[in-house]
Parts: sequence; structure tokens; C-alpha cells
Amino acid sequence: MYKAFNEKLECRGYQFEIGKTYEIEGDPILCEKGFHFCRDMQKCFSYYDIRSRFCEIKAEGIIHGQDKEVSRKITIIRELSKQEIMGRITDSYYAYLWAMEIGNREVMIDRVTESKHAYWWAMEIGNHDVMIDRITESKHAYWWANDIGNQEVMIDRITNKYQRKEIEKIIGEKVLNKGKE
Repeated sequence: MYKAFNEKLECRGYQFEIGKTYEIEGDPILCEKGFHFCRDMQKCFSYYDIRSRFCEIKAEGIIHGQDKEVSRKITIIRELSKQEIMGRITDSYYAYLWAMEIGNREVMIDRVTESKHAYWWAMEIGNHDVMIDRITESKHAYWWANDIGNQEVMIDRITNKYQRKEIEKIIGEKVLNKGKE
């Protein structure tokens, strides 16, 4: 189980220390009262900045939510290193976000597998040759063809007939212009 904190190891007015246990009076209430945490460390990124400090915790008196939980009592076991956090990132979006915010692009590049994140990686970071094969969804293929190029590669991936016609027109114009050179 994981909890995120700011750079001072604070969260919502509480100052925490590694190795200590904290408890609230009464029953915890999800999103209102108690110590919130996630079982999947990546879910913490939905609530906290990716540059936060992340710790492993032990929790008691847990109320389960959809992607976060709350407890009345937690113990801060240890802080995760950047290497450990990076090693736990498997989601395509968080891999892209980590690469943009923290770096370690060479590690994260293989974890970007979804079409939309591959498109944004190519637009903002580069590595077009690596990302081009990860573009499988029609709208991202269309965006790629418009914004990056490679219309001949992307045309077969575009299923929207209007977008496909638009890209076919660009391909046709490129062929005509090539003949004039």
C-alpha cells in the first residue's frame, strides 16, 4: 500500500515521519476523513503530483474505494526511491508523464504502449521511429498523419472515411509535387 506526500512529508495538514504510526478518532470516511492511500502506487498519481514523495504504508481499519482507500490508522514504513517508483510504472500514460516530468525517457519508452500516449510522446519528446508502430487507433493515426507526416504509413490505420480522404488528398499532392521536382 502506498501514500504520497509533499516534499516535507506532509499531507493535508499532517506532518508525517517514516517509522511512525498515526491514528484518527472515529471511523474514516472516504474522501472526507482519515488517511487516504492506494494499493497500486500508480493510482497515487491521480491524486498527487508525479514528483511527490511516495511511501509504503501499513493500514488498519480500511474502507475500500474504487481506486483509493482510507483508514483510521497508518504506519509509514519506508520511502520509495525514484528507482523503485520508476520500476513500478507500467501504465502507458504514467510512463509518458514520468518521461515528460522527471526524465528517464530511455527507461520509459518501452512502457508507452497506447496509441494516444505514443502520439504525444512523438509530438513532445520525439522518437518517431520507435512510436510510429504503436499508433493503432484511427484518430491518432489521423493526427500523426496531419501533424508529423508519414501519411503513407498511417493511411491504412485511419478508419474514418472523411479523415482518410483528407489524408489521401495530402498523399496525392505529395506525389504531384514530387513529379514537378
